[in-house]
Amino acid sequence: MKTFTNISNAAIAKMLGLELVGRECVIQKAEDAHERYLVAQINLYLILQFHANSNSGLTDLLSVKDLAEQLSCTPKTVYRSLDILEQGNFIQVTGRPESGYVSVQILNIGDMYKRRGEGGKGYFICNQDLLRVFLGTKAIAVLRASLTAMIVFTTKQTFSASKIVDRVRIGLNEIAMSFPVSSRLCDIKAACDADGSFGSLFERVNPDLKKSICIKLQQNYDAKQIKQQVRIKAKRAIFDEIDEINDIIRDINTDIYQDNMIHSRNASDLWQHHINLWDCLDPMHQTTMLPLLDITSDVKNDCLTIAQDFGIDTVIDALRLYYQNYKLSDAVHFVVDKEKSLGGLIRTIAIELCQMKTATA
Repeated sequence: MKTFTNISNAAIAKMLGLELVGRECVIQKAEDAHERYLVAQINLYLILQFHANSNSGLTDLLSVKDLAEQLSCTPKTVYRSLDILEQGNFIQVTGRPESGYVSVQILNIGDMYKRRGEGGKGYFICNQDLLRVFLGTKAIAVLRASLTAMIVFTTKQTFSASKIVDRVRIGLNEIAMSFPVSSRLCDIKAACDADGSFGSLFERVNPDLKKSICIKLQQNYDAKQIKQQVRIKAKRAIFDEIDEINDIIRDINTDIYQDNMIHSRNASDLWQHHINLWDCLDPMHQTTMLPLLDITSDVKNDCLTIAQDFGIDTVIDALRLYYQNYKLSDAVHFVVDKEKSLGGLIRTIAIELCQMKTATA
């Protein structure tokens, strides 16, 4: 499960019976909205985004029981919600190999990255803390208000000329568009209660007016800021790991140059980084120098992005496996070209590591 994911504004708007019109993505009630989705379907869609590949939209095999526990519902509700999402063209169920498991594909996942002139409607960034708030919201009215406000908030941020807007004024009529026509103004205000779930997401920064509220996303859920913090931490940890491994390799190459062998102390130091030389070569009879873990600045930046999605430890483990299984192995030769990138390989290894962790959990 990823640490962060991007959620399509257009997809969530469609679930709420809305549409985003024009280059400025003005929010309107959809004319062809025949169904508003319930809490279980909306939150299931959010959960699936955390399991989906960012490019293909494909998920691994998921436990329906685990999904039901996250949603606080029954497996039957999960199956019904999957069917409803599939009928709405939000997902495609790609496999049900046995009872209790399912794999899906998020449809049109790349549309949110299109430019405005190409029909792109943007996205909001969701981290696991924010997901937990949505999952804890059981009232559909509050979830509608929260997600509508999130779409309006991120859209106004995106189209701000300064790009530093951290608070916006939202009309209650905008939020009301995701509610049934029969809803009253007091219903809308109740769903936006500053002391409820809505208030845990958005801070009121100015007094409420009769027909609008001024809100700011709570700092705990400002995923952009949290991603930057993770990136800073990842940079320190990953770069230090690469430097430490290369320092040990240089000592090992000194052993090889002087004695045609690798001394046990240096081999043990590399083992502390989970790189086992005994699996790849004979340390007692070694005449060829070992390659360094050469990582270009572009690939290092790729590693920081991968760490934001899958965790720092996963990236470090992926780098260790890359060195042992590709750099040291005679059986595998990885050559970077136009179709293959080292960053892509490390991401693939990181994904496989996460799959293994899920399988053994």
